Amino acid sequence: MQVRELSRDFNVYIPDLVFFGESYSLKPDRSVRFQANCVCNGMKKMKVDKFSVYAISYGGFVGYRMAEMHEDMVEKMVIVSSGIVCKYDRKVEHVEKIGRSVVDLLVAKTPEDLRMLCWISIHKYDVGRWIPDCFLWGFIHVSVI
Repeated sequence: MQVRELSRDFNVYIPDLVFFGESYSLKPDRSVRFQANCVCNGMKKMKVDKFSVYAISYGGFVGYRMAEMHEDMVEKMVIVSSGIVCKYDRKVEHVEKIGRSVVDLLVAKTPEDLRMLCWISIHKYDVGRWIPDCFLWGFIHVSVI
């Protein structure tokens, strides 16, 4: 719905970040810097010299890097639900609170890891407790392939 409304007054470009959706690369680089360059190079190929960025979550990290690296292209920026300005001591506090590495949760190896990820990701409801282990093991197996 937002795209339809925004496209009435703006040219809207929605990049499929590399390794999200159908996009991929054979290059070994998986950095935020690489993502930012890919998006900016794509905009250049479409002859878009200046643009504003609205970024959500991981896209906030990419958008921030785009503005840093290509300040001549990025005019305005909105970053939503992203930990881009989270201070180190705050991150340490969160990691201590959950009692394990965030990376371990994002690349879950057990149903318990996935349940913990759900618990810290969703406010109010513990949806992980309703998901059977067999489903979670299946999800882990598909994610690893």
